[in-house]
Amino acid sequence: MLYTPPANPRPVNVPTEARPLLQVLPAGRVLHATVRRGDEGQMMAVAGRLRLPLPAGTGLSPGDTVALRVTAGEGGRTGIELLPGQGGGADALTRLQRTNVPRQQPVTQGIRLLAGLQAQDLPEPAARALQPLLASLPSPRQLSSAEGLHAALRDSGTLFESRITARPELAGSIARNDLRANLLRLAAALRGNERPDGDGLPNTGTPPGRATQDADQAVTGALARQMLHQLAAHRPDGQVTLGFELPVANGGEIDDLRLSIREESSGRGDDSDTPKEDAGKRWRVDVRLGFAGLGELEARLFYDADGLSITWRAEDAVLREALATEMPRLEEALGDAGLAIQGLTVSERPPEPEMTQIPGGGEGLIDDRA
Repeated sequence: MLYTPPANPRPVNVPTEARPLLQVLPAGRVLHATVRRGDEGQMMAVAGRLRLPLPAGTGLSPGDTVALRVTAGEGGRTGIELLPGQGGGADALTRLQRTNVPRQQPVTQGIRLLAGLQAQDLPEPAARALQPLLASLPSPRQLSSAEGLHAALRDSGTLFESRITARPELAGSIARNDLRANLLRLAAALRGNERPDGDGLPNTGTPPGRATQDADQAVTGALARQMLHQLAAHRPDGQVTLGFELPVANGGEIDDLRLSIREESSGRGDDSDTPKEDAGKRWRVDVRLGFAGLGELEARLFYDADGLSITWRAEDAVLREALATEMPRLEEALGDAGLAIQGLTVSERPPEPEMTQIPGGGEGLIDDRA
């Protein structure tokens, strides 16, 4: 689920020995501290010589980082508060990152592995759960319309938990079509939650076969990658960042569609990389298509008040030539749709490696090499 941190700061008890260190700090100063375990087992925020006991129930662990703000109380007495999002919420995000980054694998890679397994090599409940998962994959025909593409991205798994939270009365229909829901059902079947033996009795612990182990690894990797897309949506600046990975059933092959949508500032300061306060917004959309026989095709779109620009890159030279031939027709169609065109370019360079760094200085999450 896309996590929303607590809204209010939490007061921190300031020991007598720490007050002289705080008296010299102005109200409003933010201190960044590391969580350490104290002599009596309590969690402490440590910043230089400053050691402060943290409130109970934060869920913090040694090694986590927190932000503390200096406050001015009655009579000029200095206090400290734990800032919102720096307690259990921020720590929950950190733990999820640490857990899922090494487990991840591209979603389509996992689905291709699952599609190559023989049903008779899997436990019967897992084989049953796998069928609707593969049947739910969109086709190129579905993705050729705006409505079909919207539905496929909606059901790709990135938005699953947040959609159920927003519309709990529709949980059944949401879970029926969502890729993440189908992966979770398959994971439950593989791990024995729904694995009766042929006589109807619970499984007694027979070691899983190689196909079951491979399927479990593929499901784990795909679920971890979807979780990381959800975590990457948490931008400290509040700008929109959404990433989707969508396996596409194309005849007997499974193609790979990856799409990211990011809100950016279109202007920069004169003497820094800081966006201007009055700069307009622009949208950046990166689309990557991995074809089973032709390699990767990448389209990078920028859209702002000045219009639309698109740069295409492809691994296959024949595909690049075909794209270049289609550019005049595409420009005419976009113009007929009322869009101002800044530029349509087919680059001679191959697609760049996928970005593994969250824009805005966040920790790298999406990494095919993990």
